[in-house]
Parts: sequence; C-alpha cells; structure tokens
Amino acid sequence: MKPKLIIWMGTLSILLTSAVLGQSTFQFQNLVPPVLDAAVFDAYGNPLAGANYAAELWGGAMSNSLSPTLNLDSGQRLILPFGEGLAAGYFGTTASMAVWEVPGNGLAWLQVRAWDTRLGATYEDVDSLGLGGYGESLLFQARGGCITCMPPVASQPLIGLQSFSLLPVIPEPSTWALFTLGAGAIWFAARRRR
Repeated sequence: MKPKLIIWMGTLSILLTSAVLGQSTFQFQNLVPPVLDAAVFDAYGNPLAGANYAAELWGGAMSNSLSPTLNLDSGQRLILPFGEGLAAGYFGTTASMAVWEVPGNGLAWLQVRAWDTRLGATYEDVDSLGLGGYGESLLFQARGGCITCMPPVASQPLIGLQSFSLLPVIPEPSTWALFTLGAGAIWFAARRRR
C-alpha cells in the first residue's frame, strides 16, 4: 500500500471511531410470560394502577451500592407508571436499561422500587418523608444482556424479581390534632400537680 493511503485510512478510522457501550442491559418489565410475573401491590393487596404509582429499576455491581439504572438510548433515569385495568400491577417498556458498573453479560444486583407519586416525584423523595407509600422488591441477582457483544445478546428479563407491596401510608397529624394533644397533656399535668 502507498504510505499516503495508509495515513488517510488511519486518520479516517480515528475520526469515525466512537465509544462502544458494553454494560449489562435488562428489560424493564415485570410481566414477561412465561418466565416472569411479579405484580406490585399497595398495602391492602390491590394491584398498583395508573400514573399515581411509578416504578424504577435500580442496579449495581454489589448489593450495597445500587443506583438508578439508565435508559441505554437516552442515558437518563426512566420512571414508569403502572398500567390500568387488566394491566394493573404491571409496568413495562421496550427500552433497554443499563447497569453501567457491570460489563455486558455480567451478573448485576437488581431491585425494583415503587411509590405513590402523589407523595413525591421520585422514590428518594417519598422515602425521605418516612410516611410509607413506597416499597421495594427483594434484592436479586440476574445476568444482563450485551447488545454490543459479538454475537449480541438481547437485554434480559428481570428473572428473580418477586411481587412486593408498598408500605401503608401513615398520615401526618394535623396542626389542630397536635395542638389538642399538647393542650390536653398540659391540662392533665397541671391538674395532677394540684
């Protein structure tokens, strides 16, 4: 080959090179017949339904270092609403979710987290309130896919996910209830001193 051609081809290959993603990827669905059926329920055993409830997939290389998985296409967190009617208790998307810390075809620790969106926009918001209305699946380990491997392996279902329920919501007492309780305690203490 001519030296100019080699230089031109080398330069072209450098300019056309792009980063290749090699993370473990998963299907973010809790119903994949016949291998997965893990509905999510409220504290009273009713399947979660509609946009008032949401789910998010968390994952990591170690069970004590989970973080939200990211949509492989957008690189963003993906929070899904629950279905309604016959789809109540279930969520799902065709988007591949990546656990960035785990290489393709690797074992990742996973957990699905769900919450009542009327209490907060994210799981962390609702958890920080300490009032209930949120829940998470048991931790489980699953092998992910690798769409950039040769040969490619499709995003894998959440094999190992089990059904779970949200914690009951414990309402905060109203200002008047706290005032009445405090006034009653003061009256009782004053009466007792007499």
